[in-house]
Amino acid sequence: MNHPFTKNQTVIFSISLVISMIGFKLLFANFWNKNSSFEDLLRSTANDINRNCPQTVDKDTRLDNVAVFPNKRFQYNYSIIAYDASEIDSQILEKNLYPVLLNTIKSSPDMKLFRENEVTLVYSYRDRMGNYVFSMEFKPSDYH
Repeated sequence: MNHPFTKNQTVIFSISLVISMIGFKLLFANFWNKNSSFEDLLRSTANDINRNCPQTVDKDTRLDNVAVFPNKRFQYNYSIIAYDASEIDSQILEKNLYPVLLNTIKSSPDMKLFRENEVTLVYSYRDRMGNYVFSMEFKPSDYH
């Protein structure tokens, strides 16, 4: 039986985004070097975050790692550790989570560097067995 996440679980996902953004804000402030490219900064930030991964976000979610890809693409890789893919209604979860994340990306001061530098943000989710569940991608055209 598929279980859509409750409103509280959707809020938890958004909290995990906020936690990540706070980390980025601090790392950007510490590592911004005008002689480096923005992609170098993203890679440095990813390396620092990954030193603390995997990181439990809540009882259902774990941040496994982050990755940087060419063309300013930054990806968060999460595991939903409380469920198997067959128990998750990914369409309902994505439908509920997408607008929350998009609003945060558009409005949060902590996301300003991402917006200004037109970073594509990807949130990828796997189940407790490592099976792919779903991903959401936010391109600059989505948040500008």
